[in-house]
Amino acid sequence: MFDWDYVRNGMVQCVVISTGTASQFPKEWLLPSDGRVRVFRPEDAPIAGNKVLAYGHELRAGLFVCSSRKAGLTCRSRLSGHRFFLSRERQRAF
Repeated sequence: MFDWDYVRNGMVQCVVISTGTASQFPKEWLLPSDGRVRVFRPEDAPIAGNKVLAYGHELRAGLFVCSSRKAGLTCRSRLSGHRFFLSRERQRAF
């Protein structure tokens, strides 16, 4: 899920609600346009107004490009080159 207020303020924020495993907690991924990916535990309730990027779609918003595939979601900053990949099975920052 995307928080569009963050995109307007120069960041992409995504929350993985379900990791598909009992051993991993949900995580929140924050990508500033000019910095590295930060990962932390989200608050209990999702933020109102979040959007879901459907499979097969791409989002270009400001300095960010995100694409959603059945394998997972990839978001990157065109400014810094940093990115993350999120799926239920694994999550990675580059």
